Amino acid sequence: MKARGWELSLALLLAVLVDALLGSALNMGRLDFMGDIQASLDEFNMLEICYLGARLSCFLLAPWLLSNVRPLVCLKFTLLLLILTAMLMTLQPALSWLYLLRLIQGAAGGLLLVNAQSMLFRHCLRQHQPSLQAIFACGAVVAPATFIGGGQGWVIDSLSWHWLFIAAVPLALMALLTLELLPTTANGGRKARRRHTPGDFPSLLLAPLAMFPLMYVLQQGNRWNWFDSAHIGPLLLLGSLSLLGFFVRQRRLVTPMLSLSVFQYRDFSFGLGVSLIAGAALFGSASLISGFSIGVLGLTATEAGGMLVQSGFAFLFTLGVAAFVIQARGASPISTIPFGLLGFMLAMWLLANSGPQSGIADMLPAVLLRGFAMGCLFLSLTLIALSSLPKARMTQGVALFNCSRQLGGLVAIAVLNRLLEVKTKASATALSAHVTSGSAPLAKQQLAAMGQLTAEGMEGIYAQQLTQVQLAGTLWHQAKIIAFNQGFTALVIMFLCALPLVVLFKLGLKRSPSLR
Repeated sequence: MKARGWELSLALLLAVLVDALLGSALNMGRLDFMGDIQASLDEFNMLEICYLGARLSCFLLAPWLLSNVRPLVCLKFTLLLLILTAMLMTLQPALSWLYLLRLIQGAAGGLLLVNAQSMLFRHCLRQHQPSLQAIFACGAVVAPATFIGGGQGWVIDSLSWHWLFIAAVPLALMALLTLELLPTTANGGRKARRRHTPGDFPSLLLAPLAMFPLMYVLQQGNRWNWFDSAHIGPLLLLGSLSLLGFFVRQRRLVTPMLSLSVFQYRDFSFGLGVSLIAGAALFGSASLISGFSIGVLGLTATEAGGMLVQSGFAFLFTLGVAAFVIQARGASPISTIPFGLLGFMLAMWLLANSGPQSGIADMLPAVLLRGFAMGCLFLSLTLIALSSLPKARMTQGVALFNCSRQLGGLVAIAVLNRLLEVKTKASATALSAHVTSGSAPLAKQQLAAMGQLTAEGMEGIYAQQLTQVQLAGTLWHQAKIIAFNQGFTALVIMFLCALPLVVLFKLGLKRSPSLR
């Protein structure tokens, strides 16, 4: 491999790590952050809606922006924006300014991610893409889903949420320095002729008009009990119609801002569809594991994050193996996908059998297996979807591919959160029906508990009330365990439905002519 391929991949890895740090900075530290800025839960959620809406809008508009700006200049500018906004976040400005800062961070991060991955495909040799994309995935996929969550847990327990933003600054400076040291021929083509794409005002309006309402629905739908609220349905309709209108508009434009011609490539269409499922699996399972570890088992943020870190090492190992097998041994990228699907299903099945006595030692095998499975999936999907695209269509493909993965994860988290709430209430009701006042074993346990409390000096009526409270807490705890187990089972079912589609596609590759 030419040296500049490694140098470029290192610079881009540092850049996407900055985006990963800032994008997930408030996940672990939300309670401390809300307390310091004196924000309600709804106000905090609006910060994330601003971030995600701007990010996904920028995914759709990134091909147009990058057709009019030199990629290297754009990359440096977005890094500078991220440095500035990260520093300003630590000053705890007024909430209105925090909304603006998260908007800028979301837009800059989305543009940076699309730009960085497009540069790797456009300016590095095709035969080196497996190893280069594996390195890129370390920052774009592995870090935000594993290592950063683990590190954030330690920071929150040991320092403060301010350090989650401060840590991004030296990393961004290192990325800028590395970019400055790149050879002229490896920097994205300073002298290359660029094809400028004219702007289209309806498209510029439709992209955010689609993404911000959809992000609100996904983030706040459960808070308002979904369609029981009068405003969730209209917002979902507005976002869906705006997104449809955006794509219809692109089809009709002579020079679209986001060309949909990439869907003529069968491999891309397949990779895009499976990346939607893979994104749901990655982010949905991470949400369940963190929620179960902290909310049910009572682990600290550091302990829960530590499990994700170990899963990240498994993820990295499998990425390296997959890159070696594909690049050095000439294996087809699709060959690792069945292993990823089966491994993930087995991991979720193991987690679905967790109980109240489970601990780190019980969960770790499944969490590690999840890391191995994700490594088998993500590199292969990237190569299948994007390697066959011509360079002129690469930015459009990268933008849609990343948008699909992000949307898949957000939809999965929203659906799983709703499933957990419904199943917890249903399980609590079912368990309560089995706990009757005439149950001899229960009455015996309650009398023993009341006797112990009375012996410790508590009056009889208060001892009885406390015993009832403890019983209700135990029932609710058991109901949460059942609900989380059903959540893990739901992910198994999702992959069981996806596996036949992968097999059918593999057979179709042999029997159908290429669409290209």
